[in-house]
Amino acid sequence: MQHLEVNLPCGLERGGRFLRTARLRPVSGADEVALADAPALAASRVSALLARCVERIGDERPALADVRELFIGDREALLLHLRRLTFGEALPCVLACPRAGCGETLELPLTVGALLVPPVAEPRAVHETELAGVRVRFRLPTGKVQEAAAELAQREPAVALAELVAACVVDVQDRNGERLDALPAQLVAPLGAVLETLDPQAEMRVSLTCVTCGTPFEALLDAATLLFAELGSGRIFRDVHVLASRYHWSEAAILRLSSERRRHYLALIREEAS
Repeated sequence: MQHLEVNLPCGLERGGRFLRTARLRPVSGADEVALADAPALAASRVSALLARCVERIGDERPALADVRELFIGDREALLLHLRRLTFGEALPCVLACPRAGCGETLELPLTVGALLVPPVAEPRAVHETELAGVRVRFRLPTGKVQEAAAELAQREPAVALAELVAACVVDVQDRNGERLDALPAQLVAPLGAVLETLDPQAEMRVSLTCVTCGTPFEALLDAATLLFAELGSGRIFRDVHVLASRYHWSEAAILRLSSERRRHYLALIREEAS
């Protein structure tokens, strides 16, 4: 089975140092079955998939708790590398023009490499900034924080964003050095912007112009959404059914096939049928 060694934007913190390399394998049929049974929320599904496919971070074999402690940008980078390893470098993307009355479908030819950002020069466990005279010490959001916010976002999106930012705060002091109980509400958005700057891989944005109406717009891409769409909802079960019916292989044998080999056999079956 093919494997891939990659560099992480920041890495997994271990006692003040960061493990900045990872080794991963492609998504298997067994992983797709496990993913079908994983929690519905995307952040939790990401954790479940990475815990299966990431074999090493630094010199450690990561558990579910470890991939949940990775910064969001590291998780996005791993998903992009996993997509490259499983499906290839080309990353076709279809978007719709947001202008009312247009809705033109736009095909955006992307590559995994174009979406990856360079690693951070010197990752830090705790950052510090001053906003409107208030000194804030904070950490970057992790998968664990993202999962907690995702649950709340289904009910109250604005509150979920505030909770995510608040969960990153280590301590807050006013201009007199007095400690505050919490981050002032008016500083949630500014601190969120700082978090985005320090973890640029966490949010991938592309700028484009509609070829029909000429409207320029920006689209936010999410590695999990792109990868899960290609893996399909329950598609693995249909694949097993078709291959077992045609070749009489066992479910276990089919699930051991790589996604690429499985697609090759399915293409041959469709070719014969036509």
